[in-house]
Amino acid sequence: MLTCGIVEDDQISAERLERMLREIDDTIKVLFKVRSCKELIRELKVHSPDVLFLDIHLLDDIVFNVLSELDYEPFVIFTTAYDEYAVKAFEEGAIDYILKPITRERVERALERVRKLRGLHESKQNLDVLRNLKLRTRLPIQVGEDILFVDTDEIIYAMADNKNVVLVTVRGKMTCKTALHTLEERLVEHGFLRVHKSYLISLRHISKVKKWFHGGYIVQMSNGDEIKVSKGYQRAFLETIGYKSQDF
Repeated sequence: MLTCGIVEDDQISAERLERMLREIDDTIKVLFKVRSCKELIRELKVHSPDVLFLDIHLLDDIVFNVLSELDYEPFVIFTTAYDEYAVKAFEEGAIDYILKPITRERVERALERVRKLRGLHESKQNLDVLRNLKLRTRLPIQVGEDILFVDTDEIIYAMADNKNVVLVTVRGKMTCKTALHTLEERLVEHGFLRVHKSYLISLRHISKVKKWFHGGYIVQMSNGDEIKVSKGYQRAFLETIGYKSQDF
């Protein structure tokens, strides 16, 4: 049996989701339905549901501020009309992100994912390790209306393009909405380095470094693309790859 909590500021939507859950599986028990972060905090002092269905904008705050205070790890499924929070939701450990209007088929798919993950947990595999490994090696990227998981070792470089970022990978190119400085924060621990205000490169995909005019440098990537290291980033770049300017 699964226990659930529904966090939704619209009462009609909350009741509809509860009916949908009962129709899908009559053993599912909804422990509470709340409309605000304050109510959610109160209920979580009493109940620890297996699954939390979370809207984002509640009556008094956004739900992310409560998630950081949880003292246990439920399966979190976001149910919202806002697609711009998808990447943050997965960073917070969500297992699914359902855009409104919610359909029964979409909820069934989310619950199936819960059951599979729960099965891993109950068979004594460490779910926390699995999730952390996924976050270390795979990056959630919002591309259009979809969230794609990209292996970090397949990313060759990222390039700012107006308000978007183009990711160049071993499988091709994709345009995402994430800002370059945000990607830099997420990827620096995976061996990525900023070499230009518009470029973030993977050190593992460097094929060659060439001297350029006036003491500059060009980096040739594994796909053959060449990227200029701008003057403000040269020192950090050379130190990172283990060279000094006089070594060239």
